[in-house]
Amino acid sequence: MFYLEGFSFLTVFLNPLLYWFILLMIISSYIRVRSERSDYGRKLFPMLSEMSHTWVISIVASMILSMFIYLTGIYITFEAILLISIVTVILSFNYRYRFLSPSYTLGLSFLMILVYSKLGIDTSRFPIESISGWLILTGMLLIVEAFLFYSVQRQQLYSEISPSYRGLWINQLYIRRSMFVPFIVYLPSGTVETASTFSTELISFQLTIFPFFIGLNEVVEQQEEVPLAQRKAKYIALLGVIVMSLAIGSYVISWFSWVTLCIAILGRLFIQYYVKADTMRSYYFALKDQLKVLTVIRDSYADRLGIESGDEIIRVNGSLIKNIDDFNEALYDEKNTIKIHAYNPITKTNKQIKRTISQKDKRNLGIVFIMKPYSDGGQS
Repeated sequence: MFYLEGFSFLTVFLNPLLYWFILLMIISSYIRVRSERSDYGRKLFPMLSEMSHTWVISIVASMILSMFIYLTGIYITFEAILLISIVTVILSFNYRYRFLSPSYTLGLSFLMILVYSKLGIDTSRFPIESISGWLILTGMLLIVEAFLFYSVQRQQLYSEISPSYRGLWINQLYIRRSMFVPFIVYLPSGTVETASTFSTELISFQLTIFPFFIGLNEVVEQQEEVPLAQRKAKYIALLGVIVMSLAIGSYVISWFSWVTLCIAILGRLFIQYYVKADTMRSYYFALKDQLKVLTVIRDSYADRLGIESGDEIIRVNGSLIKNIDDFNEALYDEKNTIKIHAYNPITKTNKQIKRTISQKDKRNLGIVFIMKPYSDGGQS
């Protein structure tokens, strides 16, 4: 029988996932910033910017998930928390977020529990009775992941430069987003004796907070980052609905749990590797006598000017631009004015931009050009 002792906030600090997520966010962000300094000679995005503009989704999702768990009585044990922690650490050991989908972190963990039970291994310390509920929760978290994908904006792209096997420098854009989604969960705390006629003891539970983390990491095509993110969001949301539907059926047909887990994992792998942008080219080379915009930093002066990823800079303040040296020289030629003529071959649009500009904004335009890295002689 069920007995609720109360709410224990302190038990969240016994969860190794909390500390791993904090460490993962800091190290991953630090590695990105260090890479930006090496590639571009400066930090393009602040530390922990991967989590920016995700708090609304996080708070709403946490409230809905917590209410669902509170009403359904889904519980977890310390042993299951440890298993999920080990799986999560393994999946994120390279400090990227590529495999931090609930399909992988929760799906693989509970698949292992089911395998243990079939092999005759003692699973009494794992939440076997709540697996169907956790599968429903996995489907709900997939829908949360879909919202995270859908919220991606063009100015939130990161960039990196790496050498190709031919010795050329490859410029790439990628989406990297992370979101912390804590929710309450029941945690067994022991047994309580009772004078009930029908039972001599109750299983006691306490409510605690379960820290959960969702991460995205996708290489994208110029001008295709938003369509790609939205396309993947739709597929992931559909997968979430399918997983929830099958999980509900597993309350009646037990082997549906196996089907649900396999579909959750394999379906997410399919979306990750086979749902692509309309154009497949996701890397760019610096071309001679051409200066092309790789991306624009969000809320920067260039962003306000309307400069976009894929723009080719033709003239600045009347001077013909062939490389970044020409750009910098022409930029400071006029004292308080900037005139840019750009052409975007993807949208086939010409841009004529003329604005007043301060010296501070000139130094911090926020444009990332396709070029070789700063550490190899590229310009910042």
